[in-house]
Amino acid sequence: MVFTNMKRVYLLPKEATSYEFSLKINKFIINNMQKYVDQLIEMLREAHHNRPAPRYLELPEEMKGLEDVIDLEMSMEEDEQTMESLFGVPKNYFPPENRLSDGQIQQLITEILDLWHVFHYEADIRKGEFTHREIYTKLVDHLGEGHPVGVFQIVVS
Repeated sequence: MVFTNMKRVYLLPKEATSYEFSLKINKFIINNMQKYVDQLIEMLREAHHNRPAPRYLELPEEMKGLEDVIDLEMSMEEDEQTMESLFGVPKNYFPPENRLSDGQIQQLITEILDLWHVFHYEADIRKGEFTHREIYTKLVDHLGEGHPVGVFQIVVS
């Protein structure tokens, strides 16, 4: 059997059973996937700096105390953006959960939530309701959906 990866060719003995072959393939994929996950984490951390500049609004003295109402009205008038366009990290860069180890899933969940927090997005994840793999999939799915730019809460359902 021959297994290729870009520039490398791996020759496996004919005696290798399909189980042994699948173990070698899984180990190979996990090792190479970790390199990819590390690069993706680096991109997510760099995206912290993609945050848009804050809006400043000068209010007359008689309107003091209405800052929250005005901010809410302004945010409702803004066009929605997808998180992937706001962060600068395309959704399709995230591998499907079945190609990741449990540790890699946990690493990516942590980094995604950290990035969301920097942009004032929060995920409401009820403890015990979803597996880590389901949480990862739902977080990645939200990257492609339109969301208002500003402070709000996303409920993962």
